[in-house]
Amino acid sequence: MDKEAGSSSFQIKANEPPGHDIFCTPENSNFFSKVHYQDLNSNDRDIRLLKILPDSGSGLVEGELLPSVRLADVRKQYLALSYCAGNPRNTKTITDDLLLWVDQICINQANLAERSHQVGFMRDIYQNSKDTLICLSVSETEGHGMKWFIELEQDLIQHLLKEHSHESGADGWIAFFHILKSPWWDRAWVFQEFMVSSRVIFLFGRHSISYDKMLAFLVGICIVTHNSLSETSSPGYEPFKRLLERSQYSLEEIEKAVSKVYSMNIAKGKWVQDAGLKNLLVYNSSSQASDPRDKIYSVLGLAHPGYGIVPNYSPENDADKVLVETTRKIIMCEDSLNVLTYLDHSTPHYNNEDGLPSWVVNWMSNINTYEYTHGSSIMKSITGYVGHHVKAEKADASFSQLPHPEHPERITTALEVWGVFLDDDIQKTTLDTVYKGSRDHSILAERYAIESSDELWILCGALEPFLLRKCQGGYRLVIGVQCLELLSDLTKGEFKDFVDGAGDLDMRKMELTRIRIF
Repeated sequence: MDKEAGSSSFQIKANEPPGHDIFCTPENSNFFSKVHYQDLNSNDRDIRLLKILPDSGSGLVEGELLPSVRLADVRKQYLALSYCAGNPRNTKTITDDLLLWVDQICINQANLAERSHQVGFMRDIYQNSKDTLICLSVSETEGHGMKWFIELEQDLIQHLLKEHSHESGADGWIAFFHILKSPWWDRAWVFQEFMVSSRVIFLFGRHSISYDKMLAFLVGICIVTHNSLSETSSPGYEPFKRLLERSQYSLEEIEKAVSKVYSMNIAKGKWVQDAGLKNLLVYNSSSQASDPRDKIYSVLGLAHPGYGIVPNYSPENDADKVLVETTRKIIMCEDSLNVLTYLDHSTPHYNNEDGLPSWVVNWMSNINTYEYTHGSSIMKSITGYVGHHVKAEKADASFSQLPHPEHPERITTALEVWGVFLDDDIQKTTLDTVYKGSRDHSILAERYAIESSDELWILCGALEPFLLRKCQGGYRLVIGVQCLELLSDLTKGEFKDFVDGAGDLDMRKMELTRIRIF
């Protein structure tokens, strides 16, 4: 491709690091003084491409930021780079013209409107690339871990267990730990980049492998590693323990890395276009982002467009507002309160230290994704949720902006829903984990405290009962609990007149009350 009018040429010294924060913020004055961006046409879904020029012998990395072009016009003509910014001195000679799409350069990071718009169709940019190059290494490395991985043959599990006892095999394992610990796996945006790319090539040091070849081995290695480290009685525990003693990593570090790598690979196998947003947010919850809002924005392109969440990087749209808006949009789009099941069941939400409304899920907190992806039930393995005999109803929820019940000088978002009151005056029984209400409902509660003034409710659109606590103007959600009566056969107890043909509680047959939850 020849140089076109409006393109910007630039040169970066091979041994000179980029400017401020490696393009992460608009303060990169050195770069912006040399490269002048023209506004993109958002209606045409324009993008910019970076043309990397052959090595001229100048000792510089030379390239041109080409004029904007419609994404549809360059489909399968460019390579998309997925990376975690690393050592700028780790360079390699370029021998051919190469068209790349690199987010930090091809998006004007100083233009918040452009950044928000481009983020909105990042999925299409990666989906339409010829290849996606995933760079796992961020500093100078020979890539011995990738070499060891490539050389693995059939009979993977047996081969891996035998590898522990051999010096060369142990060295291979330790080198492979470097791949598992690559910061690329933790970067929020790579989740979407990885999911939508039709052809993926992993790069590590001087070695590379296609994702198709890598997948068959990688998931097996993660399972063997996790099982060996988590079960002290397993045959692999002691060999792995010795490996860790020789490596620079702790047991916790490797377990966390395995969880992330495993979940990303399982997610790619399970992902379907326009998926539900909740599961995607769980998959990506343990990712890292310099802007916490990206933990949500980075998966929007994978979800059904009906959620209607639009990236907005304006300073006033802080992380808390994004979390509130995300849970609100999920409730409205699905007409369901199933999202409340994703609230952490090990921590009461009445006095959220982060200041969020009690009904808002904090998708920016970390979740053990290995247990989620390897377990049979997302909600049981992640949140502690246990299914009750309650018929799924439409939520018919609404929202209002009201003064905060404890801090009236602040405005907060309240959730208004239909519910059925079940019990109050909650008291502890002689059994450590069982509580009883004044109407004799048994509540199973572990690891958290219940106050006698709490009330037991079931909410239209939710799949489990909740404890609510009264406050000025309404309630605060305390926590989701197990109600033993709703886990039993409803056709024989107090709820027998309110069940449907499937034996589930039909709340439409009961007295409903409209309540407000702050």
